[in-house]
Amino acid sequence: MRLKEEDRKDFKKFELFFQFNFHRVFYNFLILSGDFVSYYLFLDGVLFMLYDI
Repeated sequence: MRLKEEDRKDFKKFELFFQFNFHRVFYNFLILSGDFVSYYLFLDGVLFMLYDI
């Protein structure tokens, strides 16, 4: 089923809005919980493991 052009635009707007809000809430939670640094180190370790093949 093909989406109409305006429906596609609306969906894209919703998608961007959702992503922005999710990241904002997620980062606020990390900063408030004081785990931002440990999360950064964790992410660094995960990326290192993924690319260290």
